[in-house]
Amino acid sequence: MSVQNLSGQILGQYELRELLGIGGMSAVYHGYQPELERHVAIKVLSPLIALEPGYAERFILEAKTIASLEHPNIVPVYDYGTQDGISYVAMRLLNGGTLAQRLDQRLLDGKPLPSLGEIAALLRQLASALDYAHGRGVIHRDLKTGNVMFDRQGHAYLVDFGIAKLMHSSSALTKEGLIMGTAAYMAPEQWRSEPLTPALDQYALGVLMYLLVTGRLPYDAPTSHELMYQHLHEMPVPAHTLREGVPPAVSLVLDRALAKSSSERYPNVLAFADAFREAVRGSEGESTGFFTFDLAPGTIPSMPVVPDSAPADPTPPPAESAPTPAQQPGIAVPPPPREPPQPVAMPSFTNTASTAYPARPRRKANPMLPLVVGVGFGLLALVVFAALTLFILSALTGDQPSRRTAEQPTAALSFTPLDVPTDALSPTSILTPGNVIGAVITPMPVGQSAITPANAGQVAALAELQQEPLPVRSVAFSPDNTLMASANGDNTVRLWNVQTRQQQAVLYGHNGIVYAVDFSPDGRLLASGGDDGTIRLWDPASGQAVNILEGRSSSAIRSLDFTPDGRWLASGGEDHTIALWDAASGTSQNVLNFPGERVLSVAFSPDGRLIASAGGLDGRIILWNAATGAQERALQGHTAEVRAVVFSPDGTKLASASADNSVRVWDVQTGSALLTLTEHGRDVFSVAYSPDGSVLASGGRDNTARLWDASSGGSLAVLQRHVGWVFSVAFNHDGSLLATGGGDGAVWLWGL
Repeated sequence: MSVQNLSGQILGQYELRELLGIGGMSAVYHGYQPELERHVAIKVLSPLIALEPGYAERFILEAKTIASLEHPNIVPVYDYGTQDGISYVAMRLLNGGTLAQRLDQRLLDGKPLPSLGEIAALLRQLASALDYAHGRGVIHRDLKTGNVMFDRQGHAYLVDFGIAKLMHSSSALTKEGLIMGTAAYMAPEQWRSEPLTPALDQYALGVLMYLLVTGRLPYDAPTSHELMYQHLHEMPVPAHTLREGVPPAVSLVLDRALAKSSSERYPNVLAFADAFREAVRGSEGESTGFFTFDLAPGTIPSMPVVPDSAPADPTPPPAESAPTPAQQPGIAVPPPPREPPQPVAMPSFTNTASTAYPARPRRKANPMLPLVVGVGFGLLALVVFAALTLFILSALTGDQPSRRTAEQPTAALSFTPLDVPTDALSPTSILTPGNVIGAVITPMPVGQSAITPANAGQVAALAELQQEPLPVRSVAFSPDNTLMASANGDNTVRLWNVQTRQQQAVLYGHNGIVYAVDFSPDGRLLASGGDDGTIRLWDPASGQAVNILEGRSSSAIRSLDFTPDGRWLASGGEDHTIALWDAASGTSQNVLNFPGERVLSVAFSPDGRLIASAGGLDGRIILWNAATGAQERALQGHTAEVRAVVFSPDGTKLASASADNSVRVWDVQTGSALLTLTEHGRDVFSVAYSPDGSVLASGGRDNTARLWDASSGGSLAVLQRHVGWVFSVAFNHDGSLLATGGGDGAVWLWGL
């Protein structure tokens, strides 16, 4: 079976759509996963590769370290499979094209080269990814414009570590005398078949930077023999003589990165990036939007895509303008990339949001987000890439890879329980038929709300608190309205000072995407749950960890909600259960099973009597009796998975958001649907009531948040600032602010 004519076929869970690129023995397709409604890139490998002697052993041996690479600038792998002798790997589908495509488009449209400041920022991202890989014994060996890709925000990713060689491997199975790489980027030691070190990636990175600075390659010849001679014996034309405004110091930096001897280059790629940044200081120039402009129609396929959960190193590279720790005393520094994330806070009353990535120009929301994956490379390179792919696939067996081995020892955290009177806790198990959660809680009086149906049309964007390359999955306000928390795709929780609009702390500890955050009703605890299967409790005042709740399973935690009195915390997860935890001691109680379905949302009623859960593909919402653990009723009407549920402040209604493109409002007493709101037109991910229950907010796949009259269902406002799906919406506790978090990595505050 040819790998070049599979459009319309099914491989595993994926529908193969248009062909994106082909190589000698592989092809890349736009794939679609109906179960998760997710667009992916599918790299399909020819069955001929598997016929090579020693294929499995060589590939597995040389890919052991690569399977563990997780960094914000390395494209993540989602899944794998083999069908009819064809191996395939599912990867994140990036929608900003390759660097090669952007350089080609520049020539077609007469666009300027990127500014020196933009080049420095890109170099820092790529150097961070390479340094991370080098620290784990992996070199790329084929860095080139086709292997640098972008998302829609201009965030760069390295792809195709498929021909990387483990530096600490001496396997006889490795092909002897096989030169792997792309001729225009190959270091002299590659041409000479000498032992390879990370310095060859620095050389290729130098070629890339020379190309971006000057618009031409440092070496160019019609034959590979002539090209080899230039790489071995000639020096390139000084870069500053080829482009006006380039300081001579830039030429010196590039010359060192392109030195013939690896020992004469910078000690590592980060040192190269730092030297380049210093060389362009004062000559950065104005932003050109080179890494975010729209590629020509037809260049890449167009389909709706949001940045998804990329495995992330917890310490993204700082922007070139970021102050050093010595310049900002009192600000803790995140753990270095080569170490697992440390569960420590970064308390600060200075805005450090810009220190993670340089600010990028935002573009108008486009409902059709173009995607692309790099074109497959030549036969020899592809053979080795196939090996890498096979191992990664085997390493990722199962829906969720294990992340436990990277977890920090519990001794690194403070486990001091909160000072809660023991007589305030129920002594019995909870959510087990026959046992009780305690006395029914008296509902809090319904509060007032500054945003009402009468003035909701005047709500406007007040501030953008965060602009990151990875999705924001959840936002929540503290009860006193002073703090806002965001759950992020870079494995962190961030705390924001609402009054100053400045970042106050970054909380490290999770070893995966953080999906949920929730403050306790008294504000003394912040709970976070994530892809690593743990729930972490933090003291929001100090940013210090209080406890880790784990032990049920390693499945992702997708939703959290405290009881109205703060005694218990409910969690919903991928393991099909709703678990209750003692908030003071952190002990796990009995659970409710949601057979066969993941739990994406849990919510307590205001009186603590009911627990609502949702997540089933059949659209069911279950209302459970919190005292007995019995199912009281099922709310049926949605035709697809329900992503969020929330009770109205008076407890009489329940609102839900679903993948069937609707928001519904239900009568809790009767279970009947009162309202169906469909103006999003696409999946809805989040829903929230204002404090007085008069306004309903929702966020969806159409990149908008919307405000509704909670009684009539009338549309009050459409809030448009995100350029990615809106995953979370939350009102503060006096109804004066609405926070939204999106797949574009942004957090917006809205108000009157």
